[in-house]
Amino acid sequence: RLEHVPKTTELAEECEYSPNDFYSEFGSWDEALQAAGIDQQQDMLDEIERVAEKLCRVPNSTDMNDYGAYPGSRYSTYFDSWSVALERSGVEEKREEKLLERLRSIRDDLGRLPKPTDLHDVPSTSQHDYMQKFGSWDEALEAAGIDKEQYLIDDLKKVAAEIDSELGTTAVNRFG
Repeated sequence: RLEHVPKTTELAEECEYSPNDFYSEFGSWDEALQAAGIDQQQDMLDEIERVAEKLCRVPNSTDMNDYGAYPGSRYSTYFDSWSVALERSGVEEKREEKLLERLRSIRDDLGRLPKPTDLHDVPSTSQHDYMQKFGSWDEALEAAGIDKEQYLIDDLKKVAAEIDSELGTTAVNRFG
């Protein structure tokens, strides 16, 4: 009914048993959930992913206090640390793949090598996201499988074919 793993604080409103009934019978709330076939660990990991989607970034433990069903401290206790919980959730890898997909999509939409300024029209994504995750714009392009060198060579060839004069920076700036 709740569409999330019930908390002991919700028991009074949701059922006829108290938390103590569950503790006496099963030893702990986690063991009661396990006996009921409820995977609290997976629910907690899914909650990290839900909050990441809501915020459009990898959440921190304070974000979980503000937006999550479980407080950040619960993750540190359950998984030994917040960083272990993040790693287990896979949100950082999913965020990386979304960044790379956006970069490929920009390339496909524009039909050219993406530039950092092309991100101005992309919601919830900035050049800083790419710099932070990949170290540099060029490394992000490389991770996305975008061959910057080949795009530049192709552009030089295009400009050379369009002009009648000697190829130089002025011609490339104007036509490339």
